[in-house]
Amino acid sequence: MTAPSNYTNTGGAASHLALSKSYLEKLRLTGMGPPFIKIGKAVRYKFGDLDAWFSAKVRGSTSEYPTPPVRETDPMEALIG
Repeated sequence: MTAPSNYTNTGGAASHLALSKSYLEKLRLTGMGPPFIKIGKAVRYKFGDLDAWFSAKVRGSTSEYPTPPVRETDPMEALIG
């Protein structure tokens, strides 16, 4: 069974975004990359999500900083209790 045509794997996503596969993997690891779906070991990206994530990176100058991602849980809460 193959994934629907509006989904791609990491290599296809990297090619679509003109990024290296390893850079996209690092973005996924840090939570700074585009949304993805993981089923077992398989990672898939929706082309619409890739395009939306890429478009959100548009800046007017190099001094503009992106908004940091919102985490569902604060890692410090686990330490503080």
